[in-house]
Amino acid sequence: MSLVMKFLLDSLPCHNMNKITICLTGGIASGKTLASSQMEKEGFQVVDADLVAREVVRKGSQGLSSIVDLFGQGVLTADGELNRKYLKNIVFNDSNKLKLLNGVIHPLIEQLILEKLSKISSSIVVLVIPLLNVYMVKRYDVQRVLVVDVDEGVQMERVIGRDGIDKLMASKIMSSQMTRADRLQMADDIIVNNTSIRRFKIQLAEILAFYKSMTAV
Repeated sequence: MSLVMKFLLDSLPCHNMNKITICLTGGIASGKTLASSQMEKEGFQVVDADLVAREVVRKGSQGLSSIVDLFGQGVLTADGELNRKYLKNIVFNDSNKLKLLNGVIHPLIEQLILEKLSKISSSIVVLVIPLLNVYMVKRYDVQRVLVVDVDEGVQMERVIGRDGIDKLMASKIMSSQMTRADRLQMADDIIVNNTSIRRFKIQLAEILAFYKSMTAV
């Protein structure tokens, strides 16, 4: 029996639900974007915390103004946008500055996510949150946590190749996220993404069929 099917069979619902919120999570370069894109194609409505995070620091926003107050005008590009590369170098080399940034941005992200969720009427909602924790599961009324899992060595190679950064910076980014063990502890369902896209999509299709069955009349 596959790992995916074990999780599904162990947790089959005893009755149908009218609406469920699925939280999709995983470390950097695990394959969350691939999963969320496929879920959108299947008709699931998706709220992506990374996109929300960009929205709350757009040019002229309260979030961006707060970042400037914390770190100075150097965090802005010549066009007045957030200089993400500059900011990344600041916060991932100083844990205290990362905490300061999160303290300003996370409440804004939470508020906007709640607003977006309140406007969705479909039976299945997918909430993509890389930095998931127990508080968020309760705050957003999440019924299932889907983890895209990947071996840390594979993850490291993908981060370096995708983002064009060195091993040290990749390691700092990975260590700033929830640990692999903690993610798996929270998981209701798991996709293992160490090999091919084909194998990834097979696992995802099994899980999506299961989610659809949960809200079937």
